[in-house]
Amino acid sequence: MHPNWKGLATVNFPWKQFLREGSSSEEKNYKLNTVIHSNLTGEEAKRIYEEVVSSNPSQHKVVSEQPKKSKKSLVHNVTSYSKEKWINTLMSGAQRNDVACISSLLVKDLDINATDQYGWTALMSAACSGAVDAVKLLLEHGADVHVKDKCGNTCLSLARIHKHDNVVNLILKPPQSSSSKETEAKTENFYCEVCKQQFSDTTRARHSTSMVHLLCLGPPLTVPTVYGIPANNKGYQILLKGGWDREKGLGPSGSGNKFPLKTVLKRDREGFGKCKRKAQVTHTLGREQTVRTISRRARAGALNKEQRKERALRRHGLLENPQKSLEYLEQLEKLGEDITRDQQEVVAIDRRRNQNREALRALRHQKGNTWITLGSLLVKVPVDKATQLLQRDQVQLDTQINTLRSNLKVKVNKLRDMEYQSPVPGLMLNPMTTSELSAVGQALGRHA
Repeated sequence: MHPNWKGLATVNFPWKQFLREGSSSEEKNYKLNTVIHSNLTGEEAKRIYEEVVSSNPSQHKVVSEQPKKSKKSLVHNVTSYSKEKWINTLMSGAQRNDVACISSLLVKDLDINATDQYGWTALMSAACSGAVDAVKLLLEHGADVHVKDKCGNTCLSLARIHKHDNVVNLILKPPQSSSSKETEAKTENFYCEVCKQQFSDTTRARHSTSMVHLLCLGPPLTVPTVYGIPANNKGYQILLKGGWDREKGLGPSGSGNKFPLKTVLKRDREGFGKCKRKAQVTHTLGREQTVRTISRRARAGALNKEQRKERALRRHGLLENPQKSLEYLEQLEKLGEDITRDQQEVVAIDRRRNQNREALRALRHQKGNTWITLGSLLVKVPVDKATQLLQRDQVQLDTQINTLRSNLKVKVNKLRDMEYQSPVPGLMLNPMTTSELSAVGQALGRHA
């Protein structure tokens, strides 16, 4: 229902008044104006009705209804209402499916798509209550079916929510107005010499001003050629300066090809026409699928390597015993995780060692005291003391990183052995010390 259904139920309408005999004309007019122009609530209307019913009927007379007014006076009375009252009256009539009331309120000076404070139109009210006749009348007078209220609902969505199928079908296929029927009747079948086409849904006068006819009258539209290269290309600029027309081909007469020929690189030994690759202008290794061939010796070596690995697995009983295979794989995973953890720790220690180097370099230019951090504490110590602490920490970091790297080499070789792969060449080499370098230099005659 409408959010303000109580307000629509108490819209001001002309009332038939029961007046007592003997009352003065001023009192009659005062009571009539009070009832008509006051905004009565439901309780007040009920109280007035009970007072009238409880009194003696013989002492009252019915005020005769006013004669029907002309259309001119009706428009004047409607426009004299405030816009809010007119909208509420129109929506109440639409909700009650009162076609006569709606027809009397539809005047040219007022908008049929006017909304109330909730964003509802008369068409929404009629669609929500299932008033088919009211919906049809409003649609014939040009009511907009796309208007939305403050909640985002349209007349179609409201009709679907309340399951009014007749209203839904009527909104989806609205009745044609008299103006549209006249427009359809004013069509003719003719052939346009300019457009070179037969038309039957319009007239010659309307077709002569249509976009299709105007485009056919003008010069033919040409789409500029796009070559896929920037305009600042040197070769492209040289061609333009030499008098080449970009819309023609190459050559003196402009009859050559505009674009380079697309080719297919033949990389197999099949006959011509067997290749199904797509032709293209440029050929790069990233786009083409290159066929990689290996020698017989390399193929035999790879095959022997796989056979040796299979024999080693059978020798240890890993292929026949699934439980033992799972335990073996678990050891491999654990060893791999240890290697990864050691590598991350080496990186972290090396980063800390670099920070110590930067701190020692900065302390060379300072004198007196400086601030250093010890865990979560900030301590002010002499520069010499801070330098000693950093150097001592640097020695400990060097020892830790050398130990991790030595253990890492052993673990990597162990992992490769468990995977039946050859050890990494040169992994276990150690750098030469200073004394060893000096001895080598003396052997080569570089030192006295």
